[in-house]
Amino acid sequence: MKSIHLQKGYRLELVASEPMIHEPVAKAWDGNGRMYVAEMNTYMQDAEGTGEMNPVCTIKRLEDTNADGKMDKAIVFIDSLLLPRMILALNDPLLVNETNSNHIYSYRDTNGDGVADEKKLLTKKKNL
Repeated sequence: MKSIHLQKGYRLELVASEPMIHEPVAKAWDGNGRMYVAEMNTYMQDAEGTGEMNPVCTIKRLEDTNADGKMDKAIVFIDSLLLPRMILALNDPLLVNETNSNHIYSYRDTNGDGVADEKKLLTKKKNL
């Protein structure tokens, strides 16, 4: 953090780290202060990329439950993904794109347990 330069008046604080998250590649904040983190658990674990295309990556939802500015609760919001590359939190759904796909899916937690239980295809693009 010492090597990051910020404009005067700004500060940087660590809100989440391992072991709460593992191999993070993207994050998105929703309007309720929850942070979604895409984890590429299989990306380049060795020089051959062994197991890289196994759909075992996740997106975790992190929350600060005691209002101290640090994430203290993590739950796997979506599992069994293939190298998630894009996430975007909207009002309620989380939009997700995976490797080798031009599709964008909308995921929602409809029963309040913190885990996505609804998946809808939002856009389906043909390969260019």
